Amino acid sequence: MPTTTTATAAEPEEEPEPEPKSPERLAYLDAVRQLNSYQMHEPTTGRAQTKSSRGGDKTEPNIEHTLQCLSETGFDKSQLERIPVIQVAGTKGRGSTCLLVEAILLSHGIKTGVLCAPHLFVTSERIRIEGEPLADEVFTELFVQLQQDLGHVQPPPSYNKLLTIMAFHAFRNANVDVAIVEIGSGCASDCTNITSHARTIGISTLGWEQSFHLSNSMRDIAWAKAAIMKPEASIYTSANQPECFEVLSQRAKQLGVQLHRVPAYPSYVEANFSDKKLLNSANYSVKLNGSLAIQLAYDYMRRYKPAYVVGLEHNATQLTPGATRGLETFVQRGQFEIMKYDMFNVYMDSADTLESMMMCREWFYTRTRGSRSPKVLLFSKVNEFNSKDLLTILRHNMRFEEAGFVPSPSLFEGESLDADGEQQDKATKDAIAWHSMEELQRARRNASNWRSLCEEDGTRDSAQLSISIESFFDYLHNKYGNQRYGMRNELDVLVTGSRELIAGTISWLQKKKDAQFKKWH
Repeated sequence: MPTTTTATAAEPEEEPEPEPKSPERLAYLDAVRQLNSYQMHEPTTGRAQTKSSRGGDKTEPNIEHTLQCLSETGFDKSQLERIPVIQVAGTKGRGSTCLLVEAILLSHGIKTGVLCAPHLFVTSERIRIEGEPLADEVFTELFVQLQQDLGHVQPPPSYNKLLTIMAFHAFRNANVDVAIVEIGSGCASDCTNITSHARTIGISTLGWEQSFHLSNSMRDIAWAKAAIMKPEASIYTSANQPECFEVLSQRAKQLGVQLHRVPAYPSYVEANFSDKKLLNSANYSVKLNGSLAIQLAYDYMRRYKPAYVVGLEHNATQLTPGATRGLETFVQRGQFEIMKYDMFNVYMDSADTLESMMMCREWFYTRTRGSRSPKVLLFSKVNEFNSKDLLTILRHNMRFEEAGFVPSPSLFEGESLDADGEQQDKATKDAIAWHSMEELQRARRNASNWRSLCEEDGTRDSAQLSISIESFFDYLHNKYGNQRYGMRNELDVLVTGSRELIAGTISWLQKKKDAQFKKWH
């Protein structure tokens, strides 16, 4: 049976009094609560279409309704078409690719807007202007105005439709040069696909996802993603499976557009000798998604800012100074992120699919194979879909001395939800308590999955069930923290499985680091 631990820190620290929230912050939090209520209007989770069931010139109802709502807010299609758009579809790496394109274009002095999902800490991360999430006041003002404009619309817009409409209002108000839009899992029928005028389109890595039937082949998935292609657009893809590229090529040929398979990342290392060290040491997300982002940024600049990319044709591997700066300054929280605190080297990645978990395991293995420190896993998942498969991938060629399983933290806009909170009504407290119990049972089942995998290959049961992130790190500190022969143990801890777990871990680590800083200063 997995061992259960509770928070038993040797010297519990007093929690500092939280700073009072400003009126602007309180208004923002209220706006987010109201926005979250629109999730009830999201379409029932179904299966992505793998064959088109509609005529080629007909607008999908989901998109038609989004455009209608946009029009009701005083934003007509001619205004929409005046905003140049880069679209990024695919299965994995869409968000990272959008943020990499943003970093590259910002380094060229181009004013960007980004719409991407999901967020890690706060909802306003989903809409970015010039590399920063919308300010609380701007987000609140936009939401309140749009809520008034759309109050009479039936059926009401869903959560994602509202965010899409808010994003394009923010882009117009900020007078951005380009909007970089991550297309949702619905792909061509997704509400984010309202810009039929997009001329730069990327299709990232393809793989199986929950919106597809188990019987769907990779060819089916590629066909569904290929539906994002538009006439007169430049199409780039990093999909590397031969059958996927064949399907994407067929769709491109039907539309009369050219499909470009982007160069492999090492091609840029070879072509830019002076930047070799930088490129080799780049963030792992850059190595996975950088090539697609570079080509999308270059294509946009060839159309709108040609002076920046003189002589650079499709799939050019020469880096402009701006592209180099963009790759160098790129940061994405919660993706292949490393934080150091006390005895812990904490490696964090929010992988939750088979393909992304393979990348996560490879990254952790590569970064720690030269280290003699014990390896530790901390895992949590907000649903049990494919959990055992993900754990199986993590165990491949890896030996974890400890495998911790915790409930996914309950967070709201980067803050922990406490069932004992004084400002919450009884219904909210009950809901939080119920959610906490449900997550604890899920953590117990994940620990059981790990135990069964240990039994299958005849290894020691290393599962450790803890009630919280802090409790698990306390357990590790108590077990491994004693100094031996004047040397202190260090642990390499991989944290993965869900965004909620990553957000909770980053928040806890940052709080500890801040407290340590105040203690010594």
